[in-house]
Amino acid sequence: MSPLARTWILRGAAAVAVVALAGCSCGDCCRCASKATEKPPETVVQREVGRSMESKRDVASILCGVSVEGLKDVTVTIVKDDIPLNILGTGHAKVEGTAIQSTRDGGSVVKDPTKALVCTGVVSFMLMRKHDEPDPDKAWKLTALDVWEVNTPGVSWKRPSSHHHH
Repeated sequence: MSPLARTWILRGAAAVAVVALAGCSCGDCCRCASKATEKPPETVVQREVGRSMESKRDVASILCGVSVEGLKDVTVTIVKDDIPLNILGTGHAKVEGTAIQSTRDGGSVVKDPTKALVCTGVVSFMLMRKHDEPDPDKAWKLTALDVWEVNTPGVSWKRPSSHHHH
């Protein structure tokens, strides 16, 4: 990690700490401080990831192995054994949904529901806490969504590795 990146991370952590403690009277210090270490509720993660999968063409297309617009009727299950959902709002979730067929590339929309393509895989996500929003249900914004693993039958995909072994 470059020194600059480290400085930014430390600066970011310091900023979070300051926000957490600002405007606390002694009586509610604990409650206030805990807000900074709050994790996004699972229901919020599921809703935000599911909603964004409807329009995340790049992620959905990798999961499906073909070009699609997104996924609909998405079920999102948070994966606990890999990376626990942590205070940074990052984690992994298994997603499964029906492909929203792309009409752009001359592909026709599949009318026959039995031919609907169900795509599944694991995504990594990141949610950011909006500090000025007291309602935990509305306080999280999805900032990153990437493919971690593809489980759709017949689709093979390897996560691009940042370490190339020759």
